[in-house]
Amino acid sequence: MTTLLIPGHNDSEEEVARLCAWFVRNLGQDVPLHLAAFHPDFKMMDVAPTPAAILTRARRQALRAGIHHVYTGNVDDVRGQSTTCASCGRLLIERSGYTLGRWNLTADGRCKFVGHVWRVTLTLSRVGGDHAGSRFLSAVKGVQRKLAAGKRTKTSIR
Repeated sequence: MTTLLIPGHNDSEEEVARLCAWFVRNLGQDVPLHLAAFHPDFKMMDVAPTPAAILTRARRQALRAGIHHVYTGNVDDVRGQSTTCASCGRLLIERSGYTLGRWNLTADGRCKFVGHVWRVTLTLSRVGGDHAGSRFLSAVKGVQRKLAAGKRTKTSIR
């Protein structure tokens, strides 16, 4: 699930706390939460972009609330875009935008450090001519190659 954090509208600590409580209660701890930065466009040109510090604070709140996989988006934040093990907290997949970095998963989708199973499901909805979708598709194909030996890993591209 993705939530766009808009300064002065839904980025307060109280609002994020309510979001996290609802998220855990209704979706569970293992559904990924993506916190995206707002950028002024179209009819909201009078609102400033979301500062990276707000996303970092909201991500910390969500992790403390028990959500295992919380990511930041629309900002340069390798730590906030990377996946960590829900068991030991160490890096599983390093990401910077659409670039994959270090990789600490076994072929069967386990954390290399403690063996915790991390099931990967990748879904792509591609709109014709979408350049970002093309970059993402390349990243997905790279993930597929790295996890090809893993029987427990499911990858779907739509």
